[in-house]
Amino acid sequence: MKSYNKIFFIFCMTFLFTPIASAFWWMPPTVCKMDTTKCYKVMGMGFDEEMWDSTSKCRGMKYVCPDALVTGGDEPELIGKRDLTNPKLVKHDYDTSLFDTSLECFGMRKLSNDGTQVYYNGKYFNIWCDGILSNVDEVLENGEVSFTFQPTCESLAKDNYAAIKNGNCYGKYYDSQKYALECGTGLIPTRIISINNADYGSYPDHLPVTQNEADKIFEMMYENSLTQKGK
Repeated sequence: MKSYNKIFFIFCMTFLFTPIASAFWWMPPTVCKMDTTKCYKVMGMGFDEEMWDSTSKCRGMKYVCPDALVTGGDEPELIGKRDLTNPKLVKHDYDTSLFDTSLECFGMRKLSNDGTQVYYNGKYFNIWCDGILSNVDEVLENGEVSFTFQPTCESLAKDNYAAIKNGNCYGKYYDSQKYALECGTGLIPTRIISINNADYGSYPDHLPVTQNEADKIFEMMYENSLTQKGK
């Protein structure tokens, strides 16, 4: 019995100090470890930093606004990095790099370089300053946009507006007592005449009866306006 115990002790000590045994002795048991690879260098509001993006094999996903999602909905949804460019999930009219502070999610309409136009169905549309459009399809942070009924130079001029950039939207107001807007075939007025600089004394007292008479008077006002402005 003593001999058996001695042999068992020697076996145990030999096993303990072999390289294989020592490796098992000093190393902790194998466990699953969290992959800390990040999908984005900087995350914060609008992200779930801990969510695992199985498609992109990294951690961190964006909340995409419901308007930017093909399925729509009422709440933002977490979308993987690769899926942000998937037209079956995210509308191509929206830019998921733009953050909507009001909804705390990503996905706003694509803008032109100067931010005064939005991209919709393959075309860019002007963003009009608040209160100019009679038909509004969508309200944006810096104005309103219509995708169905577009204003004309004449319709804008009736309200004393011209389709001229006014900060980060279109639509500049002109006081009808000071300026006259002349429209051509395009959206932008062909002439904006300063009435206060015109020489009223050079015109007949009676009002024009025909369009031809009105055009001649308008032309005279324009020429005098240039002369006065030069002075």
